[in-house]
Amino acid sequence: MLRIKINRYVLIAVIVLSLFLLAGCGKKECKFNKDCAEKACFTAKCVDRMCQYDAQPDCCGNGKCESSAAETKCSCEKDCGKCAGKVESSYLEYACVNNECASNIKKSISKQKTFSNEISMGGFSVIMKSTLDEPFNIDESSLNLKFQLKTISPLSSKPKIRKIQVKARIDNQEIVIGEKEVNGILWAQDDVIEVDIPFSFSLGEEAKSRINVIIFYEYVQKITGAETKAQEGSIQQQIDYELIFVNPGKERKCPESCNDNNECSMDYCDQSTNYFCEHNFKSNCIGNYICESNEDKCTSLIDCGPCNGNIGSYLYMECVNNKCNSKLKKGVQQPIILIESRQFSEFKLEIKITYNEPFEVDNSKFNVDIRLEDKGSQAQTIRITRMKALVGEILLGEKEMTETINNVGDKIKTQQLPISFKMLDYEEQTNVKLKIDYEYNRQVGETATLVRDSFEKTLSSRITFVKTGTIE
Repeated sequence: MLRIKINRYVLIAVIVLSLFLLAGCGKKECKFNKDCAEKACFTAKCVDRMCQYDAQPDCCGNGKCESSAAETKCSCEKDCGKCAGKVESSYLEYACVNNECASNIKKSISKQKTFSNEISMGGFSVIMKSTLDEPFNIDESSLNLKFQLKTISPLSSKPKIRKIQVKARIDNQEIVIGEKEVNGILWAQDDVIEVDIPFSFSLGEEAKSRINVIIFYEYVQKITGAETKAQEGSIQQQIDYELIFVNPGKERKCPESCNDNNECSMDYCDQSTNYFCEHNFKSNCIGNYICESNEDKCTSLIDCGPCNGNIGSYLYMECVNNKCNSKLKKGVQQPIILIESRQFSEFKLEIKITYNEPFEVDNSKFNVDIRLEDKGSQAQTIRITRMKALVGEILLGEKEMTETINNVGDKIKTQQLPISFKMLDYEEQTNVKLKIDYEYNRQVGETATLVRDSFEKTLSSRITFVKTGTIE
């Protein structure tokens, strides 16, 4: 019994001594403040011959997580603890984002998915390249779309992507999760329009869905014999992949900068944009993707398209005095001569038609020569009264005449038939017919009768009409 008691006393003495030592641990005898070692975030001073350390406020490392110093687990782990912990999601983990500790996509599983689709839109077709994050963070991620012009119909021009809308099935309901006005024109083959579309919708923690991209487009259709007509439409393209949407649930904030390095855009971000950057274009500014009245292909390529390269088989574009012009390539224009003998009931005519191929509508003309080859005794005073050039029933050019021929071998001096019509494109190929109205006096004995009639001649080959000069 005595032995046990002695051990108890020894144990108590050891504990008391330990507490005494702990209480004095870190303290040091001193005479002056300078005798105390310096410690970060603490002020040292000598009090009653012992060093005393007082914590400095708003200093990372003073053992206090202070809101006055905006300290967080991300800015001061020493005082506030480590940004870590469990998140009940396969895709999220705690991490520091913009100096804020919040649940975020796990870096180990984050990747990008890219898809490519060829899409036909009536008068043109594009390659649509889609790139998005997997998993998709609805607070930060966006759908990146690139549209590259692949083909365009000869009767179409100015293909435009007007608007993009994105739909998904969330909680068994199809909803619009993203939308953006684009209004970008694909001026030439291989031109690219790029657009980023953020998503905004109500989401718990996570969801899965395929997405449908609805593309609203337009283009100018050329209709022979009529004004050009704007065609509009929309087409839906599904991204054939089940995308994972996640909502980290942290407070949304605008990025530090929304500058897209385009002087023509007004960049902004606030609650109304759901804290994503928006870019609105200014008017009368080169770089706003709108070809305005003070701009053309020579002064604003990005807004109005380029003024270079070929236009079809016979023309090319070139800037002249700061204006875009279409010009004939050297050596492509050749004279065409067509000669035909035509027998009528009372007489026979030789008709010679000369024109240039390709035919410049503003400069070229049909030259027509007519010679009387033969006539019967009843035909008197043959007159050519009118000439017309037509495509179907569409009038290309017309000329009134009063020329007469009476004797075999007589000629009507060369008649120039000008052409004037609205072309749908800078090069058009079509069949042309020449219509000639005539009249003559038929003399039978003492009786003279005025005979009026006409004949048509379809030219043996299709004619290529071209438009040279300033391009609007």
